[in-house]
Amino acid sequence: MRIAVSAKSRLEVTLRFLATGESFRSLMYATRIHETTISMIVPEVLTAIVNNLKQTYLKRQEGNRPKDEAMAIRDEYKNYFNSTAVAWQDAAVQNHYF
Repeated sequence: MRIAVSAKSRLEVTLRFLATGESFRSLMYATRIHETTISMIVPEVLTAIVNNLKQTYLKRQEGNRPKDEAMAIRDEYKNYFNSTAVAWQDAAVQNHYF
């Protein structure tokens, strides 16, 4: 008889997969859970995470966001990361590509 994979182990392997991007085979050697089992665990855990957290963290959106709200989010992102990675967005907004 097989021992069931604990909830803690399921979460650990899922978080490790997300954090490292390792293959299921690599995770198999690190966790001693077979890669076929990991391939079933990861989608199940991710689905459970999304279903439990979507009401709290995902805002349902009807249509497009108002431009001022979208720009505020972009500015907050830019300030938080102190990034020039969104510089292309400035040009796109100025040229009305969005």
